[in-house]
Amino acid sequence: MKLLVTRPREDGLATAAALHKIRVKAILEPLYRLEQENEIPPLGGPYQALLFTSRNGAKAFSRLFGIPDLPCFCVGDRTAETARELGFHPVYSANGNAEDLAVLVQQHCPPTEGPLFRAAGDHDDDPLSDALTALHYTIDTRTLYRAVPVPRLQRGTVTGLLRHFIDGAVFFSPAAAHHFKNLLIQDNLTETCAQLEAFCISQAAARQLDGLNWRAVHIAAHPSQEAMLQLIEQHRHHAHDVTETSP
Repeated sequence: MKLLVTRPREDGLATAAALHKIRVKAILEPLYRLEQENEIPPLGGPYQALLFTSRNGAKAFSRLFGIPDLPCFCVGDRTAETARELGFHPVYSANGNAEDLAVLVQQHCPPTEGPLFRAAGDHDDDPLSDALTALHYTIDTRTLYRAVPVPRLQRGTVTGLLRHFIDGAVFFSPAAAHHFKNLLIQDNLTETCAQLEAFCISQAAARQLDGLNWRAVHIAAHPSQEAMLQLIEQHRHHAHDVTETSP
């Protein structure tokens, strides 16, 4: 099985290495280039905690502000792992989505103990801040990095799609799925979807692919890379079984 990995390059390399372990060939097709925001106002506060909804948010915060002596709450285990590697302590993981992170914050941080800082990218949806604001938390959300969309697919990817060398694509965000769909439309490649399976981290990502005739669209049971890998491995085995038993 050969899959397009649509994450930004650094994250895509990590995902490609994980796919290699389950015998899936990854073709890097980064749909966004990450750029750090440089003109960031100094931190306000005092904050009672930091909120990281992505590994890139944790990395950008550490580059811009260093590592303060504050607890940080992360949306998932990989983000928490990155935060620990950077030197943040203590680090808590919700191992889920924004809703799970809001619950975790409630368990540890009373709304009356001070504001929370959320590190964000310019493309981020923000259900976390909405949920916590409704619970009377004060959230200081700062855009620390920008995701710049690529103008078109790489030539090798276009060739692979047209020649049926590619079996599917992996989408870790609604933004990536939406941009991929637009690039297919732009280059008149929508008919190639009939040969492709889409592996999506969430229902929200899958919805962005509506309107195209995909061979199949699969959604991970949990919004994490681990669940995505399980999903891909499950369907890799299924495809292998079909090939082995076909006349």
